[in-house]
Amino acid sequence: MATINYTVVAGDTLNKIAKKFGVSKSEIMQLNPIIQNENEIKVGWILKIPQPDNDNGRQAVTSYSIVVNVSGGAARRSNSEVDPDRVDTGEYNVTFPEDVSAWLWQATLGAANDADQDAASITAELGDMNSPDIIKVRTFDTAGMPYNHPFHLHVREI
Repeated sequence: MATINYTVVAGDTLNKIAKKFGVSKSEIMQLNPIIQNENEIKVGWILKIPQPDNDNGRQAVTSYSIVVNVSGGAARRSNSEVDPDRVDTGEYNVTFPEDVSAWLWQATLGAANDADQDAASITAELGDMNSPDIIKVRTFDTAGMPYNHPFHLHVREI
């Protein structure tokens, strides 16, 4: 059975994670000996999640998630091959290990830690057709000016 890596974020419980991926808590616990108590998981832990085959024999949908801090580094990520980089004020390139041009992606503002955050806005787009493995994320302050802000980016195969 194939697995994916999932990074625990604030508010996660083992029940929520199991429900999100359609697997049982016990399956997750078997793959992750770091979990000693099903009621105690920690933000930042990277868990292996089983990905059962679907009815027609194809592997389950692939997805990646990452939390990027203001310097362009990864605070948390689901896969070590996802590589973020701040290229300019408020402009970040996030590189994936495969072509994600036809995938769905969602970028949201969010803390890289528990700190309060200023109001801001965000956009995300494909880097360019010559780089179908890059999502370009831009963050702005309330006046619409480029502004370094931590964000979450989730990309999934359709």
